[in-house]
Amino acid sequence: MSVTGWLDQPEARERLGAATAYLHWSAWDGRSLAVLEAMACDVVVVASDIAANREVLSPEQVCATEEEAAELLRAVVTDEDARERLLAGQRTRRDSYSAMEMAAQWEAVYQRFAPEAERGVILVPEPRPDVYSAP
Repeated sequence: MSVTGWLDQPEARERLGAATAYLHWSAWDGRSLAVLEAMACDVVVVASDIAANREVLSPEQVCATEEEAAELLRAVVTDEDARERLLAGQRTRRDSYSAMEMAAQWEAVYQRFAPEAERGVILVPEPRPDVYSAP
């Protein structure tokens, strides 16, 4: 493993897409874009036990201690069945946190509070299968 420093977005996505697991360890955080990107790239996420991670990930992927996280990461890279089970769970959750879903939720909020407002067009970028495709 090497420390790269800042990477531009295409290279960061390429490296993330080639990963088996992503460790997201923080004491506090909002909903992490890095976690959502890892899920979109079909990379198993292992994370600290904070509210934002519990909201997005299965209980099995959220660890209370560094030791638990290290043990789970070892399982992810050495046990194909464990890895596939976690990925299957992520796949069922990730659509709830997609850009399309988030845009639809915001539109519903705007319609609720400003129903008389003229409805505009929500511009959402086209999916990028070259970046966010499952292996």
